[in-house]
Amino acid sequence: MENDEADAHIRFAYRKKALPASIHPATAAGLMALAAPWLKNGATAADPCCGSGTLLIERAQRTACRRIGIDISRQAIEAAKENFQAAGLSGSFLQCDCLRWKPKQPVDEILSNLPFGNRVGTHESNQRLYAGFIKKLPDWLKPGGVAVLYTMEIRLLRQCLEDCKALEVRRIVRTEAGGLTPAIFILQKKGGQSL
Repeated sequence: MENDEADAHIRFAYRKKALPASIHPATAAGLMALAAPWLKNGATAADPCCGSGTLLIERAQRTACRRIGIDISRQAIEAAKENFQAAGLSGSFLQCDCLRWKPKQPVDEILSNLPFGNRVGTHESNQRLYAGFIKKLPDWLKPGGVAVLYTMEIRLLRQCLEDCKALEVRRIVRTEAGGLTPAIFILQKKGGQSL
């Protein structure tokens, strides 16, 4: 057990900065392992709520990819940059409200640890964010592109997806994290090759 903890400490040594709602690196690694069948080598991966950059760093552990981090918080962007540097990675970062983000061209993958409404935000603020996020998601993704979303707001995300005909739910997996039971949603934009 001590060797496992030492290995994890070394494996996740890039984590220099975290925010109150940052995803644990081991959880992020598990999400990317679950999503592996949908991830492409050479993809462009974006995280519109990147926080400290952990999901994008763990995505880079799978296959080569271009990484774009977006967050409304300057503190989050600075944390992500520091963690990327510690991981020996490069990426593009933009401080803005993700609902105002317009990529120059659609991306292959959207990865996001969406606000749970516990430590950051509220259920009421998440209603606007989730509705806008799902509305924008088809524009952000290429045909056949994949979104890997992690959330406690399971019912809210399901409701937002009901009216979105451009996205197909490929998989939903419930997990456990610190006494909570969030879910991982894997979505795919219609119009491309399915797995």
